[in-house]
Amino acid sequence: MVGITIFEDKIQHLNFDYSCLIRYKAYSYTWCFRGYSSEFHSSYDDYTILRVFNRGSWLIYACNSRDFNFDKALTSIRSEATITYSLPVRELKEAYVVKDKKIMDKGSIDDKLKFEVFKLMEEIYENICRRIASEIIVEYSYVEKEFIDSDGRRIIEGIPRVLITLYTHASNMTYSSSFGFSSSIEHIFKIRFDEVFWSIPLRLKLILRRYVFAKPTLIVLRKHDCIFAPEVSSALIHECIGHLLQADKYMMSGVRRLPLHVKIASEELTVYDNPLIIGGFGSYYYDDEGIPARRKCLVEDGILIDYLHNRATASFYNSDSIGNGRGLGHPPICLHSNLQVKPGDWKVDEMMEEVREGFLLVGLIEGKSDGGKVILEVENGIYIKDGEPKYITGPLLVYGSRQGLLHSIRGLGRKLYPKPGYEKGLPICEYAPFMLLSKVGLTPYFAV
Repeated sequence: MVGITIFEDKIQHLNFDYSCLIRYKAYSYTWCFRGYSSEFHSSYDDYTILRVFNRGSWLIYACNSRDFNFDKALTSIRSEATITYSLPVRELKEAYVVKDKKIMDKGSIDDKLKFEVFKLMEEIYENICRRIASEIIVEYSYVEKEFIDSDGRRIIEGIPRVLITLYTHASNMTYSSSFGFSSSIEHIFKIRFDEVFWSIPLRLKLILRRYVFAKPTLIVLRKHDCIFAPEVSSALIHECIGHLLQADKYMMSGVRRLPLHVKIASEELTVYDNPLIIGGFGSYYYDDEGIPARRKCLVEDGILIDYLHNRATASFYNSDSIGNGRGLGHPPICLHSNLQVKPGDWKVDEMMEEVREGFLLVGLIEGKSDGGKVILEVENGIYIKDGEPKYITGPLLVYGSRQGLLHSIRGLGRKLYPKPGYEKGLPICEYAPFMLLSKVGLTPYFAV
């Protein structure tokens, strides 16, 4: 199939409230290294989606691009034989019409580059993992999106992304860390992995010296002063800010959302959604509704400033804040790009001294929230006494209310660390520092 611009005239003359046609092409490459074995895989996806919004409902048709036939897709849409989603809004928010092309360098994946990536992974295995049983995964993808719609938008966007994940196993414990960026794969050779994966050597040092916390029952259902390592801080922001401010959750459920300009967190906390971070894993030029990306303040000094909106929720709530419509094979959902915490002025050593006795929480298993309750499953707690790391624990649970955790933030570190990932298959990232929190609910993983 040739480019979808040949259907531009047809799209603009369809008898619907709104329609768009999208072609999605993804090249994926994966390296896996396990010390004494290695694997390389590649794949390619190419599909085309016709989305129609009419009288308050989305109708969507999708298929492999080589099989796409515009008339067949239109017939399926008109007969309502496609997937249908009904919304409590009759029109989409009006937005600027843009015609643009933003293509980042894809790079070239040849045999020499494949070998160099494996060589780099072996260096990480030796220098970071200390040749202890480990798995290192490098995922590189290049996604090209072509978008046209009935308003006259015509956008081509191509973005490469790299995600590096490290798992190390020792003494029946698992230690993990990840790092990611949007750039060609060659950028991986410029990364200081001793800084990126700083927590792995620290945790291995404690566990190999058998500095294991011997009294886990002292932690059960007690509250402690804690330092959240950046990946745990990122999970806190993801669950307590990212999910809280998805406007479509309130629109579709009918649940009343929090009003703007109320205090929802400690005055230490300011959070932005910034899809324009250079090299950001969740960065993009245009969202999946063809809306130009822009940085927006969500929380300022603990005050709620804005929500994450797509065109439907912006129309429903009469907001001008659009640009977070994400997803292609379904109606655009409200989802952040890069959640960016404004850094503070604390040094990590100062946080350690301030805590005196408590825990540095490192490594993330999972974060989840249900209503106003939040649980963060962390891999390890490093017990701090008199400002020094003394022992290491196994997995711990951080528990509490969203409001309680956000208001317990006392201090923020000076440097931001990215935590890349995927939410519903869409690239996102949180940029967060070390965080100092007071009286955090903590319990060993096995106690729940």
